[in-house]
Amino acid sequence: MTRVNSVVRWLAIFVGFAIVAGSGARAQLLQGTIVGDVVDSSQAAVVGAKVVATSQQTNFTREAVTNSAGAFDLPGLPPETYTITVSAPSMARANTW
Repeated sequence: MTRVNSVVRWLAIFVGFAIVAGSGARAQLLQGTIVGDVVDSSQAAVVGAKVVATSQQTNFTREAVTNSAGAFDLPGLPPETYTITVSAPSMARANTW
């Protein structure tokens, strides 16, 4: 292998490594999570309630359903202001900001 081919080969390896290493850096975005519990007026957990976070800036939405403890988790949210809507079949719909 000639010296030029050797230099080109190492340069190609370096560029390939830089691309792979750089792609991880771009993937690090600012994101947040909204967590909470849905309870009724007697403080009992509301199981199976639909919780929707809607961005007030972009209308981006993320949905979750409460678990057996009434808890929900909405991960991967861009840093914005959200309206939280909670609905359950036997209850009135509620909004929170």
